Amino acid sequence: MSRLCAVLWLGVAVLGGCTAGRQASPPRTVTIVPGCPTLEDGRLSLCLWRRVIWASQLYEDGRATDFITSGSAVYNRYTEAVALKAGMTALGIPPERIHTETQALHTDENMGYSLALAQQLGFHRVAVASDRNQALGACVMVRRWGHDCLLMSLDRGRVHARRLQPLPQVRIPPVPASSWQTLEQRELAQAQAEGRRRRPRSLPYYVGRGLLGLFGLSGPPEPPRPEPTLTL
Repeated sequence: MSRLCAVLWLGVAVLGGCTAGRQASPPRTVTIVPGCPTLEDGRLSLCLWRRVIWASQLYEDGRATDFITSGSAVYNRYTEAVALKAGMTALGIPPERIHTETQALHTDENMGYSLALAQQLGFHRVAVASDRNQALGACVMVRRWGHDCLLMSLDRGRVHARRLQPLPQVRIPPVPASSWQTLEQRELAQAQAEGRRRRPRSLPYYVGRGLLGLFGLSGPPEPPRPEPTLTL
């Protein structure tokens, strides 16, 4: 083999190796943490702490690097996504790694709105970190919508062990009383703004959406415009 051929062969091998390396790089994944209500004074509830602790453990393990916390001020004046971020930050996750989705009222909206946000932020797939039943159901939704979803079910033993250790004091401020509405009022306001009937109760709604999903007729809910009924 001539010296020129050897040089050309080496160049092709290096370029090929670089290309292969780029192709083998894993897709960017963001982990969605769905919310639940705070306590009535804005402190984190047991439900929130469980998900916060689990998210922090996933981060410490290197299994999750970026997050979307999801949930509006649904059952009281405290925004669930904001509460999750405050707790996760208090346990050591850098705040720039946590994005908030603050309009979702239900689990399908947690996933649909967060999925849209993930795509805007340049992530290629999502994971769900929550209690097993919710995480499993959420990933089923996402997969029926044609997207990859990683299941990161909460490890009860590890979370319980961490709860036995001292936890920081975390309390978030409420949204203004003048701009907050109950879940029923907000559902009605959304339906009127979109010219449709009000959303049915969760059980028949999810059964119906699940049946439609079997035939590919159900897609993710689209995020609404910023709501005038809730000023964050």
